[in-house]
Amino acid sequence: MNKRQPSQRTQQRLAELERLDAERKAMKKRWFGDLVSYAKRFERLKKSYRKELYEILQSVYALYLEVRDNTGIAEDFYRELRDKLTNSGYKLQKNTRDAGLLVRCVLGASKSTSSLQQYVAAIYYAVQQEVEPSEFSQWLEKERLAAIAKASAKAVQDPEVKRQRLRRARTLILQYMEYRETKPFASHKMFAWNAERYLGESTDLCVMIGIAVRRFDRESDYADIHITHILPPNIELDITIVDRWAKFIEPKLEQFEQEFATMNDDAWSEEFSAKLWEFDVREAEKKAQYWQLRQQAALAEDQQEFTRKSEK
Repeated sequence: MNKRQPSQRTQQRLAELERLDAERKAMKKRWFGDLVSYAKRFERLKKSYRKELYEILQSVYALYLEVRDNTGIAEDFYRELRDKLTNSGYKLQKNTRDAGLLVRCVLGASKSTSSLQQYVAAIYYAVQQEVEPSEFSQWLEKERLAAIAKASAKAVQDPEVKRQRLRRARTLILQYMEYRETKPFASHKMFAWNAERYLGESTDLCVMIGIAVRRFDRESDYADIHITHILPPNIELDITIVDRWAKFIEPKLEQFEQEFATMNDDAWSEEFSAKLWEFDVREAEKKAQYWQLRQQAALAEDQQEFTRKSEK
């Protein structure tokens, strides 16, 4: 039995769909190509900017050494500099170090605190390493700023102080979890002998995985959260989860402890929960963006390789 042949109208529609699909693919290919082109331009700009930035930091480093060696007026100079910056609207910490005042003055108020801290750490570490002022820029380029900041922190920070701060941060996290026991996001009842299988030894923590399902009809504004799986006790996982948050709050530990000491339990719990949520969202977005860029870069590389072979 012969199959029915497609009509002329169907063939025309198919051809039009294929034409539109080809246009879409060509447009996406151009977009990816534009992204790669922009990224290359940005890399060139970054290299040029980094070179000039390192040269400026080299001048700041030389000035820092000069001021340091003039002990008679160094203290007055930094006091006046702090006053001038404060009066100009710069937000300074009481413990901002001398080199930090210099860098902040040169790079301006808009420069992020994290970047400024890296530059300041590089200056002090260069002093320890006895880097010559004329070689400071090349030293930064060779050693890399992030590695220098890491080495500097390792060299100057007392391990016991770091351990105690992390312990205090962990304590705050566990206090938050303990308070949340009275006001959980969700609860599920089971026999105690069964629940013990899922609790971490000595920590009483358990990790659950679930899904949220929206209701329909008259209760369409609601959703049910169903626990679909409970992971077996794993102390490594407990530590990973607690330390993930503890390392986030440790740099601003005093601020978090002050809020815990002065706010009522309900307000503190909500504020703390919101900050942890914002942190986790930022981290998730960073990971998602990273993998999107990886996929786009891989696709662009495949297209470039295909184009090269086609041209040959």
